[in-house]
This record gives sequence, C-alpha cells and structure tokens, in this order.
Amino acid sequence: NVVVTQTPTEMHLSIGDSTEIACTWEKSIKRYRISWYLVNKENITRTVSSKLVRNATREFKDVLVIEAASANDTGLYYCEIIIEIPFYKKAYGNGTMLVVEERGKIA
Repeated sequence: NVVVTQTPTEMHLSIGDSTEIACTWEKSIKRYRISWYLVNKENITRTVSSKLVRNATREFKDVLVIEAASANDTGLYYCEIIIEIPFYKKAYGNGTMLVVEERGKIA
C-alpha cells in the first residue's frame, strides 16, 4: 500500500502571489506517472500538470508550483500517482483547497 500525503491542506493567496503544493509518499517507486488536477468552483476537473518519472534520485516527492495566481486558480488541487514499476497501482493525495482573492480581502 502506498500512502500519499499532500501539504498544505488549505491555502489563501492574493492575486499575483505564487505558492507550492507538495505531494509525498513513503515508498521507493522506480517508475511512475504523476498528474495534478484542479476541481474548480463549477465542479469541473482539469489536468494541471502531468509527467512520467524514472526515479533515479529516490525522492519521494513532487511539487506543483503555481506562479502569479489568478481567481481562476481557486479550487481543490490533488495529485494522482500511477505506479508502473515495481507494481501497478493508483494512489491519490488528500487534496489542497486553494482560495485566490483580491489583495486585501484575505481574512
């Protein structure tokens, strides 16, 4: 079983700010595909980023970088790991709720 942890769980940004969301797991995986998804306010899911990794470094982490955030970036982000080697399995992060607001409106 592969346990995936996503941090942070919630974040508030001002328009134009940048941030990072991390997806980590505890096992060494030789080859995997990682995708990041955004579920927006209209409940539409779209792929934000996707890549195939051959893990030579043995890192157990992937980071999604959001630069110059806009209101359209508001929503629930989650990572999906499709493990290809040494066994086939899908695992998902617990999600990060990102709220992007006009500067000065963040409580």
